[in-house]
Amino acid sequence: MQTNEHAQLPASIAARIQGAQEQVNRAGCSGAGVSLFDVDGGLYLKTDAPGRLAREATMQAYLHEKGFAPEVLAYETGARDFLLSRRARGETAIFPAYRAEPARLAAELGRAARRLHETAADDCPIRGLSAEWLGTFERSRVENRSLYPPVAAYLRIGSAEEVCRYVDRHANLLRDDALIHGDFCLPNCMLEDFHFTEFIDAGGAGVGNRHFDLFWTLWSLNRNLACDDFRDIFLNAYGRGDVDERLIRLSGYLCAFD
Repeated sequence: MQTNEHAQLPASIAARIQGAQEQVNRAGCSGAGVSLFDVDGGLYLKTDAPGRLAREATMQAYLHEKGFAPEVLAYETGARDFLLSRRARGETAIFPAYRAEPARLAAELGRAARRLHETAADDCPIRGLSAEWLGTFERSRVENRSLYPPVAAYLRIGSAEEVCRYVDRHANLLRDDALIHGDFCLPNCMLEDFHFTEFIDAGGAGVGNRHFDLFWTLWSLNRNLACDDFRDIFLNAYGRGDVDERLIRLSGYLCAFD
């Protein structure tokens, strides 16, 4: 615990990692810091600006109750947010051994998505994600935001006008129909010997439309495997009967602005 940030740890968290060796210290893409401590089977400490981890703490705890995420040991907020969790079981789906068998990987992710989406979530504390996504999209439209290159390239979007027309035409199809992760991509899925174990980074989870997860998994398979060859394997494993290609595209278009 050599950094200034760690010197300011709340007592409840400091007591759990006292004397432990810090094995990992990295900055996440959102600006959050993540450290792994070699104590009690491995503990992850995530830090961010005040209030930024409150939702993640709530939904990770909920997903843990449902068998989909590591246990939350403590969440504290003050000058910084601190979220302490048990280490997730296994390795992320971008581990080389998993990417070496992409068809097997895609099928397992499809089954994992189906399990999550079939989980009863009447008691979920975060709901109404479809309305939230539409609200974010409308703000981006008003602010005249530029297209987000990774999504625009994957969906072969020609213009912002194309995106807006599609969303206006299909937004009425959105229904909150499942418990979702919200950022269902390979780095956030943990596996042991090709069997899904848990999710990490659950800040976008809640009750929303299942196609949001399906889109991000398909996008991630394409990005992390550098091809779209395993799209059908994933969707077939998930179950084509509950897949609407219009809603997959709509989910992507809702995230098309930077």
